[in-house]
Amino acid sequence: GGAAGGEVTIAFGDLMSKVGDDGAHARGGLRNAGRTGYSVAVPARTLTDVLDQAGLGSIDLMVLDLEGHELAALRGMDFARHSVECLVVEMLDFEAQRGAFDALLSDRFSLTGMLSPDDAVYSWRR
Repeated sequence: GGAAGGEVTIAFGDLMSKVGDDGAHARGGLRNAGRTGYSVAVPARTLTDVLDQAGLGSIDLMVLDLEGHELAALRGMDFARHSVECLVVEMLDFEAQRGAFDALLSDRFSLTGMLSPDDAVYSWRR
């Protein structure tokens, strides 16, 4: 991980790139793609910073599949500034992780379903 304003190092693995890993996860993705891996330091930014820069106020659908960093990313989201209608979040251990996600999201969202055993759907509470 890394704090906003700092840096994080990402191990490039095509669609399996990952932060905070020795590169093993990334190498698996590279084997599938026949590509060569590398690591790169990049600025750490919050979701709010990225959405501000993009000029987005409201979002219909946000999908987070961040290889275990979803909760940390959501902690950097200002839902008062950037409303999200539907949020899909990967949880690799739903039973163990649900409580933390519900605690963070329950003031604005309700868990409304599962797309797969690992992908929870939260809908904005009107």
